[in-house]
Amino acid sequence: MPNVCEDHHVESGRRCTSCDTIFEVQYDIVCDVCHQMITVPSNRCLLTEPRVLMFLEDHDYDPWYDWLLIELELVQRQTVLSADPFELEMVLEADGDRLVATLDENGAVTALHMDASMAV
Repeated sequence: MPNVCEDHHVESGRRCTSCDTIFEVQYDIVCDVCHQMITVPSNRCLLTEPRVLMFLEDHDYDPWYDWLLIELELVQRQTVLSADPFELEMVLEADGDRLVATLDENGAVTALHMDASMAV
């Protein structure tokens, strides 16, 4: 299930005063085996998509260690497209390339579009 901070505002080097994180959208994910719940930032959900991993690696980001940098440097916009059913659009940009991903209520990538070399 997604958690969306409705009053999200982050200044450089600070956390949002409303949600106490830098992450505007987070997902509560329950393990199928042990049934323990963890909360993960929306950009971590993108790591299940091989094309996202390639995009990150092509731009010299290690998807497993640079997730904080990915949030701070690459995520340009997160937009809730629909509340019911929940849809989140995330836009990542790096070196003139843009990746637009749509996630569902479980954090699964349901659509992905890449534009290469937007820079003029």
